Amino acid sequence: MATIPETDFESKHKEILNLISFRQGDISLFDFHDKIQNLSKFEELKENEIPTIISTVTTKQFLRKRMKQIKIEVHQSATKIVLSILWSCNYKNEFEEFLKNPTLQNFEKTFSDFIPKVQKIKESLMENSKKKSFDTILNSLNRKFSLLMSSSALKNPNEQRNTWISKIIDFYNFEFDAFELKRIDQLRTRRNTLPKLANERIIGFLTKQKSLNHYYLKNNKLSIFIPFARALIQKIDVKKFDLNEICSDINDFLINIHFMINENDPKNLKQKTEKFLSLETENSLFMGQAIQPIDRSRLLDLPFRAHIGPQQVFGIPAEVALNSGNYWDVARNICMLRNKNCWKDMKYPDFIVNNIKLDNNELSLMSLGAMIALGAEIFDSEITRFIKINRNTEKSKDFDINLRRNSESCFEIDPPNFEITDNLIRSMAEILKKVDLRTTNTSVSIQNCIILSFVTKLFQISKDKQNLAMYFIQLKPLVDIAQNVDVPNYSNTTFCYLIRQQLKKSKIEKENDDRFIPLTHFSKCDNKIISGHDSTTSFFVHTKQISNLNGISFKFDSLKNSLKYIGFISEDWDSVFLSFLDRNIYSDRGYVPYKESISEIVLSVEGSCLKFGNVKIETEETKKRWIFVITNFDDSIINYQFIDKITKSNNSVSLLKQHNFDLTAIFPKICLGMQANIQRHSDIIVSEILSDYKYKIKGIDDESNSSVEYEVSANQINKQNTSFETVMINSEMFHQIGHKKDLENKLIETCNFYSYSLLNSISEYFGQQNLDKLLLSLSRLSDTSSYEEIE
Repeated sequence: MATIPETDFESKHKEILNLISFRQGDISLFDFHDKIQNLSKFEELKENEIPTIISTVTTKQFLRKRMKQIKIEVHQSATKIVLSILWSCNYKNEFEEFLKNPTLQNFEKTFSDFIPKVQKIKESLMENSKKKSFDTILNSLNRKFSLLMSSSALKNPNEQRNTWISKIIDFYNFEFDAFELKRIDQLRTRRNTLPKLANERIIGFLTKQKSLNHYYLKNNKLSIFIPFARALIQKIDVKKFDLNEICSDINDFLINIHFMINENDPKNLKQKTEKFLSLETENSLFMGQAIQPIDRSRLLDLPFRAHIGPQQVFGIPAEVALNSGNYWDVARNICMLRNKNCWKDMKYPDFIVNNIKLDNNELSLMSLGAMIALGAEIFDSEITRFIKINRNTEKSKDFDINLRRNSESCFEIDPPNFEITDNLIRSMAEILKKVDLRTTNTSVSIQNCIILSFVTKLFQISKDKQNLAMYFIQLKPLVDIAQNVDVPNYSNTTFCYLIRQQLKKSKIEKENDDRFIPLTHFSKCDNKIISGHDSTTSFFVHTKQISNLNGISFKFDSLKNSLKYIGFISEDWDSVFLSFLDRNIYSDRGYVPYKESISEIVLSVEGSCLKFGNVKIETEETKKRWIFVITNFDDSIINYQFIDKITKSNNSVSLLKQHNFDLTAIFPKICLGMQANIQRHSDIIVSEILSDYKYKIKGIDDESNSSVEYEVSANQINKQNTSFETVMINSEMFHQIGHKKDLENKLIETCNFYSYSLLNSISEYFGQQNLDKLLLSLSRLSDTSSYEEIE
């Protein structure tokens, strides 16, 4: 069986990473181990104590007079490196001898082998102590120290010590960080669980065959399948760490055994197996019936054959469309559906068209999935990954947020051209009866959108649109209703974006009222009070979007500094804010001095104006707005209260002066809910704020195509352009903001607006003239009319 490949760092530091646990080692070292651990826990330098001696020794001579100016974290880290060497290299006897005369000179003399090397590391720590990456380095060193202290010490120190010291010094290399350590832990866990998972697959396979009505099994000759099981083990390739995917890549006739279930003649069975062995058949013949379970999201990676049920093939994109769950590989799966080469033995695209039908008078996922494959629009560019720019298909991530939002979302492969057959028209006429714009079910409301979007696709490609409308005359009442509804003037892509975002929000498990929520580290945040962090930037945003005559009142108590900003932020990060430092209100169009009190202030919206107390700042367009607060190194209390109704004022709009200030500079680089770029990963989102200035990120490991999550510092994350609305939706989901019923009703309302918008796009074909034409045709029918005429 192939093994999961080692990373470069894992291979380089294999000997240290493979050390056995100390608790399985020599019990005579317990006291020595405890002494070392206790010495590592010092919090300050005290004269004549062992940690102070070590800290001094590890500091170069010319810097020792400035010991107190060096950060305590630098002293702690260097001391831990020394202590871990003392432990791992088994300096027990030497250290006990030193304790009889614990002086600086004695320590330097006794442990001169490695002190200069640690001094170099400490010098690098001092250089990095003022950089943002310092927290990451400290975290990495602490994890390595813990790993070494939990591992056994050398049994033969005199023979191995010099080599081992070099390995440990190299182990503390700053480039080998905590991120890589955690990745190695995950890989090792997968290696340990792989045999068990493989064993489960084999047992599941044999159990499956035993339950089948097979000639050999009738005669209790289950042993015929043992070679197949052995072949599975031998062929497993775990480079991608995913047994479900591995099973689809086995180039062995094992994967074809379910095609032979009905073969009763041993000779024929032998001939078929030899054929599969001799011919280089496709690796990806469908094997879902033979080995269970296979993750449904992986099924569409396989070329499609007649043996696969349409329900499975088309069900996946439809299921994703109706739910907010794992959709990271929907784009690839849809493109597989639209790839002609995947439909080897089937007439393409007729096979897709023929699957659009009712099943026992019920609309199945199969039909909805086929509609999506043929062009029904229900996904935004966050899922499709591509947009249309001047009719060209471009990667959406290569463009800014505004352009992505205002461009048509699309998949990498366009939907195929197809004919509107009589069977398709009859099927759609029946399916349209399932459209229910009065539903209170979110899935049905999204289903409505898919159906009506596909109907508009049919009108786009139809050569006789008036005649097509006659077949879908049951839409006439809905078209009439749509024309009397005040539908937002959104594009299909915008509606799809809103539906996907609102669908995610509606999946909350707990319910909380709107309030300020923290998007970075903080001290306190509830429905009345916010308090920033005393040693970093804190970023708070109120979850309720500010509308006309809404506002929030603030009361600031005993501020520790004036590095604060409060203001309005829109979905594209456009902001207007008051700087407490210079008491100016800034927007991208200019600034104006603020001369009112900053101990109590009300922020509100009045028409197209944003108000700071009585100061009005006019904006050119109506945008979604949130109110935010940013504090820096200040944990003083800020009281706030949301105000539903603000009294209009007669104050005039302030005249703005020009400035050269970069408004985005006040916002933190990384915050909760933001998307991020990490090599060999996709769909990475900052999902949680952790202690010690860390964040949890989660997303997809592209190599294993599996969900992963890591704990990282902000400087380990490469920011990716993310709309602020997306940031808020992700953050509100984490904080469980909203009430489930309200969120579901909002989703249904948006779906209905999208449905009405789609109906309005075809309303011209349902005029009175076309209806009269239909009634005239019906009046000509008689009892003697043929079936074709009635149809």
